Amino acid sequence: QFIPNAGWQYCPHQWHMISGSRYGDWLFREARAHGEFAWVAGDTTDPYPTVTLPLYGMASLLVSGGKHGGKIEILDHYSNYRAVPVLPPEGSDMTALQVPLPSNHFRDVTITALTPGVCLYKLTTAHKQPSNPLATFDHSILPPPM
Repeated sequence: QFIPNAGWQYCPHQWHMISGSRYGDWLFREARAHGEFAWVAGDTTDPYPTVTLPLYGMASLLVSGGKHGGKIEILDHYSNYRAVPVLPPEGSDMTALQVPLPSNHFRDVTITALTPGVCLYKLTTAHKQPSNPLATFDHSILPPPM
């Protein structure tokens, strides 16, 4: 969905429509304060929960450390840029961070949850992302609920 002066916003349940994929133990929860739904990292023993998003142009990810705070790893497969931001706990005010992702070229970016409870809320991009015209929403694409 396009938000004027903000860009294109994609919630986790829409990431498959831009050919995104998830792997590992993710849980699903409603998150009306930051979009519609969130992916919440479950067990972070090997293999770590990951999400890979093919992106074009400037992008950012709305994330939180969940109830206890946590860490994610961001890896740009084109430039090998890597960052491991520390995410504060959400608290009662639902604190979340807008984390910029590497930009200005077409690339795959992998987000890995390094601690359980980390929440991924929304992807925001400056440009509409290439999408799969055959992708549709079906409840079977959702991870199990919390």
